[in-house]
Amino acid sequence: MERAELIFIPSPMMGHIAQAIELAQTIITRFHHLSATILIINHPLDPIATTFAHTLDSSARFRIRFIHLPPADPAPTWSYETPGALLDLVINHHKPHVKDAIQSASGPLQIPIAAFVVDMFCTPMIDVANELGLPTYVFFTSGAAFLDLMLHFQSLTDELGRDLTALTRSCTELVIPSFANPVPTRVLPAVLVDEHKWLPRFLLYARRYREAKGIIVNTFSELESHAVGSFDGRTNTPPIFPVGPLLNRAQTNHDRQSEIMNWLDGQPASSVLFLCFGTMGGFHGEQVKEIANGLEMAGRRFIWSLRRPSPKGKTGFASEGIREVMDGEGEVRKKVMEMREKSRVAVRKNGSSYKNLERLVDELMESKGQNSIAQLYHG
Repeated sequence: MERAELIFIPSPMMGHIAQAIELAQTIITRFHHLSATILIINHPLDPIATTFAHTLDSSARFRIRFIHLPPADPAPTWSYETPGALLDLVINHHKPHVKDAIQSASGPLQIPIAAFVVDMFCTPMIDVANELGLPTYVFFTSGAAFLDLMLHFQSLTDELGRDLTALTRSCTELVIPSFANPVPTRVLPAVLVDEHKWLPRFLLYARRYREAKGIIVNTFSELESHAVGSFDGRTNTPPIFPVGPLLNRAQTNHDRQSEIMNWLDGQPASSVLFLCFGTMGGFHGEQVKEIANGLEMAGRRFIWSLRRPSPKGKTGFASEGIREVMDGEGEVRKKVMEMREKSRVAVRKNGSSYKNLERLVDELMESKGQNSIAQLYHG
């Protein structure tokens, strides 16, 4: 079978890089005629994700080529930007570096490029793919319901002229195709409510998604059956490919995970408190002591996903956390266990995600760019 190359461009965030690697690894392991190159964007104010990528780059477990792009030279004004806006600046700054890397690459890349696979936040790279005459697929690292929520809000704005600011501040319940029930505006995520910091950026992402040849989603049909089914028959949205779950196996400490789960299994139902303050929730020494004293005085069993704070003035991303916490033998645990088994079936041969991945690769090979790296460089 004819060989082809996939170019992956993840956001410079640890979770996004890890998922891109898992997707690339899954594809090249199953389809030996495909190879993968991952372009690593350097975040000038947060090197943690880049360090993580360097660690994986040196691992013999991955048959993936990594290209580390030149670091961005941040303007002084960048330090005043919000983390999200800063990320957009970094990604846009790397567009010429991506083009240069593709055109100057050698060795394994002297074969046709099938497509760019760009992260959900790396949509500016669609411009680079267009310049090179290559198709683009978006890798959406969240679920199908949230994907449609973004697309729905973008459609309300651009096609129906709705005022989202007034809409999200009302008491209206929204009918959204990917949700089985109406959604109260008070539970909408902040990125679709904050009209200053987040909403314009997420609407722009959604606009660019519609330009892609397809959207690869880290979910599986059994988990989001209604949301996935809601995309059937649409003509104004690229086809979606639910190929998950894609898990960060590269960072999983299986011994430590087993130890935690065994301890949890030995605790009384509903007796364990789980504390986690998200990917950017770091604490300094005095804050940690105060929280620890409060937990001790409360006399409750607890699991605490704790990370060191980032250096002063820098945005941080958590390097590790608890993968799953299931306490007791109640209905929630049973449902999680049931869905865990369905997720395993989905990725096995002839499972839903397995078939979607085959469908994706078939489409990639049909629509792949016909240019080799050498042709791009000399053309």
